[in-house]
Amino acid sequence: MQPAVIETLEEISTTWRSEASSEVFQLLSAIKTLAFQVTLHVLQSTHAITLPLSRALQTVNQDLGEALELADAARTVFMTRRHNAVEDFKKIFEAVVAICATYEIPVQKPRFAGKQTHRCSIVTDTVEDFYRISTYIPYLDLFVTHLKDRFLNQRNILCNFAYLFPKRMQNFEEAACTELFKSYETILHDIFPEAGIREVQLWRERIASMDIQNPLEALDICKIDAFPNVHQLLRIMAALPVTTATNERSFSTLRRLKSYLRSTMKEDRLNGLASLNIHRNVNVDINSVLTEFFSVPRRVAMLNGL
Repeated sequence: MQPAVIETLEEISTTWRSEASSEVFQLLSAIKTLAFQVTLHVLQSTHAITLPLSRALQTVNQDLGEALELADAARTVFMTRRHNAVEDFKKIFEAVVAICATYEIPVQKPRFAGKQTHRCSIVTDTVEDFYRISTYIPYLDLFVTHLKDRFLNQRNILCNFAYLFPKRMQNFEEAACTELFKSYETILHDIFPEAGIREVQLWRERIASMDIQNPLEALDICKIDAFPNVHQLLRIMAALPVTTATNERSFSTLRRLKSYLRSTMKEDRLNGLASLNIHRNVNVDINSVLTEFFSVPRRVAMLNGL
């Protein structure tokens, strides 16, 4: 979309009034710089990798275990690109040079200042080396750090939960299982630790021949009467938050529903409309809605009866 944006801004700068044209000219001047073009292409190249990860993390049935595996895969790709930074950035810079030639943007290094404290001042031989060292590599390192802090540091939370799945953790350790029960002893059934360990062992034998690594799939076959504590632990694991995408959808829906024209709406009606908007894939039977609506005596009907 960059060519269309630049063309539109150029037209606005020449046809609109002076106040708008001056602001547009400042924006065009910022866009038509080598630093902006390098940054834009670096963002495009790196975020193309995280786009599948972002889509997967926004799904409703995504659990923390799968999210960590996706984040780990993305981190591996970024580390590979960090290791091959010279070859990868060369391709990016070639695209930048082509764009700069189209819009007559000078390809040159920024002015070097020996005592510069608010700008990156690096002594390099070429312009490509300057932006690779000052922009590309630091951004890759920052992205890897954010992935580690946001997702990969939560591996210790799932470490003990992995013993519920034989495919993930083949060797069973009673000490880790005991620690898991102690962490959630306030919401588990009141049994002695030995019984809990044997329950987990029996559950592992139950699903040993099944390819189950997801708590939601495990809950479908876990009988609460036979495995009450395992069932509770699977529910906890499935409810561990991955992202805030679901909550943000609720707030976005609320913003559309609770408008100034509906400021007097009560909580029951608001919750019902929000549920209909969020779960729009659920088919609603109109006859059932009318039956429920007319099951409550209406004031108009009472007045007509009088």
